[in-house]
Amino acid sequence: MIKKYIVILFLVFNCNFLVAQEKTVNKVIDSLVNVLPNIKIDSNRVINLNLISEEYKYLNPNLGIVYGNNALLLSKKIKWNDGIALSLKNIGKNYSVMGQTQSANACFDKALTFVKNKLYLSYLLNEKGSLEISKSNYSKALDYFFKSLKICEVIKSRAGIARCYCEIGLSYCYLRDIKKAMIFNNKSIIINTQLKLEKELCDNYNLMGEIYRDDNKQYEKALVYFFKALNLGTKINNQRIIAYSNSTICNVYQFLDKYDLALKHIFAGKKIAQEINDYRLVSGFKLSEGLIYLLQFEQDSNNPKKHLLLSKAETLLLDALKNYQKFQDKYNISACYDTLTYLYQLQNKDKKATLMALKLVLLKDSIFTEKSKETVKNLEDQRTIDQKNNVIEINKLTIESKEKQKYYLFSGLGLLTIIGGLFFYQSRNRKKNNEKLQSLNSELDLANKTKIRFLSILNHDLRSPVYNFIHFMQLQKESPELLDIATKKEIEDKTILSAENLLISMEDILLWSKGQMENFEPQPKLMDINEIFDYAKKHFESEEKVKIVFENPDNLEIYTDENFLKTIIRNFTGNAIKALKGTINPSITWKAFIINNEIYLSISDNGSGSDQEKFKALYDENEVVGIKTGLGLHLIRDIAKAINCEITVNSKIGLGTSFTLKFK
Repeated sequence: MIKKYIVILFLVFNCNFLVAQEKTVNKVIDSLVNVLPNIKIDSNRVINLNLISEEYKYLNPNLGIVYGNNALLLSKKIKWNDGIALSLKNIGKNYSVMGQTQSANACFDKALTFVKNKLYLSYLLNEKGSLEISKSNYSKALDYFFKSLKICEVIKSRAGIARCYCEIGLSYCYLRDIKKAMIFNNKSIIINTQLKLEKELCDNYNLMGEIYRDDNKQYEKALVYFFKALNLGTKINNQRIIAYSNSTICNVYQFLDKYDLALKHIFAGKKIAQEINDYRLVSGFKLSEGLIYLLQFEQDSNNPKKHLLLSKAETLLLDALKNYQKFQDKYNISACYDTLTYLYQLQNKDKKATLMALKLVLLKDSIFTEKSKETVKNLEDQRTIDQKNNVIEINKLTIESKEKQKYYLFSGLGLLTIIGGLFFYQSRNRKKNNEKLQSLNSELDLANKTKIRFLSILNHDLRSPVYNFIHFMQLQKESPELLDIATKKEIEDKTILSAENLLISMEDILLWSKGQMENFEPQPKLMDINEIFDYAKKHFESEEKVKIVFENPDNLEIYTDENFLKTIIRNFTGNAIKALKGTINPSITWKAFIINNEIYLSISDNGSGSDQEKFKALYDENEVVGIKTGLGLHLIRDIAKAINCEITVNSKIGLGTSFTLKFK
């Protein structure tokens, strides 16, 4: 019986090692310390100091506290509250590793008064929960873990959610609710597998092994998961996981009475735990080792070295007890008392056995009292509910005896509600009317600005051709004798050309003006770019002096408004022809190409080029620059904007000009 009871206790004591973090290696600390002088005195330096503090918690927790305090002082200096909370959290974690739970708890509580960052808050709540687990207060731990889970769900931190699921499953494992422990741990495994978080998966595997071990003693399934954790921990070179996995494996071998295998894993795990200064884990190995020596003594009472086994067990158990008392771990302390009681009985040391048994009883009473407090609280809560129900019944009787007063009261409230509703309705309508008036004023203002802009464009781009036409007609009417046949023909040709350009410009401006009107939208469709190029080629076939080339080697198609695009191409081509006057072998090239699934059109000429200021109207909506023939750059700009086309220009003096149209 004593064998069975002690091993069952050991199962409880060993679980809580899952909540700790892995040991650092000197290389990690060295790299963090080396970059420290190069980091400015800001939040990044605080984070770096805290990383060093956290890495030291198993290697040298005192030094971890020093770095944590340095981070704390710097956080206060730069007035970074979240940095203060983060520093206090890491100082508390170092205290927790040293067994100073009160100091650790004080740091965590103080950090909660500063923290603003939701993710940092979830970390703190998890630390509080882990601290409660180390003190065997599982209900309190669950409360902290569920609060942390709620925060992680709000900020959508999947890694944080998985961490909380694992810790909640661990708490239910302690409370012997195997079904819930399995549910939450499986949820954690799914997320950690998706995120490829191998260290967290090791914790999941170890917890799963403990669940199977405690659920109908499925030892073989438990070993499968414990070895999965050990192998994965070895793969990622995580010393703490390797040590802890050895402790869980040796525990199962105890159940199977395979003491040699159990001791093999105890020695391997204890060595690593001592190297990483994990005192709680070392204590667990000592308790387990002492227990095995007692079981071996009980199994082979004729062994001539049996008293040596008892002596070694006593040394290990007393050492484990001393460490667990530092950690205030009541369940593991009670396990040590129980095991030492049996040990002293075997040694016929009745006084010591009685003392240990008495301490065990007192400690169990303390644990029972803490659990009873929760039961009493539940009873008190139920009593409070019953009292409230009684008050409700009394109020119900009182209301029933005053039905008339209730009727008048509700009638009055109804009338007030109607009056209030009318006021609210009136206020809301007034607000809506004001918003409509404000919207109409904005639309009128915009319409006025559009009209002014439109008139300025008409004045700028149409005045010159009309003036030339009128001037020629007056000259022909009033002084026909001044015009010889050649001069008259030349002026007529220019006038006809001017009239044609005027017609084209009017069509373009009308198109642009429609684009400024309400409810006018481009009508995009899928078109063959070759058809657009054929249109431009036909339109400018009379320009014999300028060579115009159209290239579309990939036979691309484009989804946009046909008329808008034709207008842009027609006017860019007309502008280029104008710019090529006086150029030797003038040429214009249109190209269609695709880059990163986006369609581009470009036009290039070999003219004299110009400075970028000349093309300012393409980008600045306050600029209005017209041209004598073709469309002004401001109009091209607005039409291109309407079809979601981005125009860039590259012009170099003496090398020509190119425009590129990018269709988004």
